Amino acid sequence: MRPLFASGGGADNPVPELVLRGASQVSIVQYSTFTEPGFDAQDARQGNLTHAVEVVGTVDPATCTACAFACLVLSSTNDLSCAVV
Repeated sequence: MRPLFASGGGADNPVPELVLRGASQVSIVQYSTFTEPGFDAQDARQGNLTHAVEVVGTVDPATCTACAFACLVLSSTNDLSCAVV
């Protein structure tokens, strides 16, 4: 999955690549347990940045009808990638 939002980068320093695991659409049964399927983040200069990904927001299967949360990764050169689930 390509990031929904990317900032910084350029030909000599591309933004980190953020890849979400799992299906592109997920159905959640109300009151069930939601398990986030995971993600990977790679940077051309720093390598694996998966440990630096920040997940913002939560999914509450008891109350939400349309849920979203974001995965963000920032490289040491302040290049940002964001994917919204």
